[in-house]
Amino acid sequence: GRAQLCIDRVSELPEPQRTSAHWCLLADAHEAQGDWEDAVRALERAILLSPDADGRSALGLRRALILDGELGLGDLAIDAIAQSVVDSPSPASFSDVVRDLLNRHGGWRVVAQQLKEAEGRKTGNEGALRMCLALIYSDALGSTNAAEAFWAQAGTELRPESYEGELFCLWLEAQGRWETLGGLYDGWNLEKEDAPSSMELRALSLERAGAP
Repeated sequence: GRAQLCIDRVSELPEPQRTSAHWCLLADAHEAQGDWEDAVRALERAILLSPDADGRSALGLRRALILDGELGLGDLAIDAIAQSVVDSPSPASFSDVVRDLLNRHGGWRVVAQQLKEAEGRKTGNEGALRMCLALIYSDALGSTNAAEAFWAQAGTELRPESYEGELFCLWLEAQGRWETLGGLYDGWNLEKEDAPSSMELRALSLERAGAP
């Protein structure tokens, strides 16, 4: 069939000449034939050769879903998800499918640990990694204090007009951390002359917090 023809054609190319796209084609063909272990191996090579972080992340998630759903290898699937988030850390990394897998296998702490290790390697995306850690501790592990600590660290790199900055503010509102939010606005407004009055925002925050 067409899947086998694709495998044969790509296999004629020496491995050193194969790109990430070639390995993706092999993964597609092996999936079509139900050869799940070969598909996983092809995806591993595609990830290694992909020059794009978002691409690596998407391939990693695809690999994780095969490991879990087709091969029953939950522990390896958790590791694959963790690496996928490390490659491209974002709130979008935690889709319903990912959350379901991590909930079923109790994998949240494993993912958090791998994100902490990546944060320590100083790869330049520490702010995004800390944001993901904050979301994990808040939404999945139920540790508000740990979540706020990671948010505070990430906050030094976030801007109020950014998606991440808005997400941080929404999280603080959801937690009722009005005084923290007011202080954050103060810090941002010191650097942004056209921002809303920090006094007004802080007053609103303290009013909602019940302060006199």
